[in-house]
Amino acid sequence: MEMQPKMSANEDICREEWIKAIKQLKQSIEYHNNWLVNAELAKKYGPSAARAHAVAQEGIEKYAKFTGDSIASELLKINKDRKSAQLEAGGELNALVNEIESCITKNNAISRLLFKRGGDT
Repeated sequence: MEMQPKMSANEDICREEWIKAIKQLKQSIEYHNNWLVNAELAKKYGPSAARAHAVAQEGIEKYAKFTGDSIASELLKINKDRKSAQLEAGGELNALVNEIESCITKNNAISRLLFKRGGDT
């Protein structure tokens, strides 16, 4: 199994710059694709159809962002509730483990006592 060499700080920065550049390129391509669709609609149906499409597209994007933000906040609340429940259950579990260990210790003491009494007779 081959180990990957550790990257230097310069390589990390370079990688981050590439990732940023790729994201910007994707956004630029998406913008130009939308622009071409709007230009084709304007050519085929007139400027009002292209404007209507652009407005509808913006509405869809706003709704998607709102929905995404809503889902993100809901997931955050669910994760907080889950973490709280886990911490609470951890405390209860710790108490039960301590109780079990105490019972095991008592049982071992009783077993040793019974063994000693059985050996004396």
